[in-house]
Amino acid sequence: MYAGADAGKVCSGEEVDIRELLRDQKRRNEEKDARLSVYRENRKTASIGKSRAFSITIDSASEPEASESELDVLKILAEKFLPRGYMDELMNLEMFHQWLQLSMDNETDAWFKELLEVTQSAVGSATFDDACQAVMNKLLRMTAEIMRNRKSTTVSFEASVHKFYNSAEFDEICNAELPGTLSKSRPGCVFLGLMLSKLHQDWLTSALQLARRQRNPELFEKKQTSNLSTSDENNEVNSFVGWSWCQNTSLIGPKMQ
Repeated sequence: MYAGADAGKVCSGEEVDIRELLRDQKRRNEEKDARLSVYRENRKTASIGKSRAFSITIDSASEPEASESELDVLKILAEKFLPRGYMDELMNLEMFHQWLQLSMDNETDAWFKELLEVTQSAVGSATFDDACQAVMNKLLRMTAEIMRNRKSTTVSFEASVHKFYNSAEFDEICNAELPGTLSKSRPGCVFLGLMLSKLHQDWLTSALQLARRQRNPELFEKKQTSNLSTSDENNEVNSFVGWSWCQNTSLIGPKMQ
């Protein structure tokens, strides 16, 4: 948005009028909303159907080391369907709107423009879904591995994702699967990867909650004498215990020392 030489001017406010910054922010926001409004209207006329979120199957044969509860969560994820493909899911992310707005007037603006253009048609949207599926398949395999090694202090989902997005494998997926010239922009591909990671984490949270509800439905039944379910009460107790422990530690610790 600003050149490096302008950073001091922006911070000090001496040479850059705050009203100018606000006007620029408003302009970008209005332009972003206008682009998405036109895109949604054009996409309505395309015969875009539902698609699978993942193109792999999860079962005891593909994940022999996974426990029954882990398989339940992974299966819920693997069987997820998207009503109108990945673009509708991405457009529901606040992250998508923020990066689209920030990309205006710089080199990644062309990438977002092409993304909105190629995914307006059913063919382009399907091709884009295939690319997203290929990335999400990898994230799902990572999730299974992290579940098996969740007690490890050296393995984490965040580190695995960071390594994947810096790998030749990720570049190969983008080059082979993304429609048009979207794969030519490295920043654009990273934007896409990070947004897919956010989607995956949101879906994983929902899958964990659904699997727990299916295995222990009694925990989610509200009691007649309370507006809280057993699960809600457990969460409240755990939160209070953690808070009280921190408070007592902060008060008693200095005295003991």
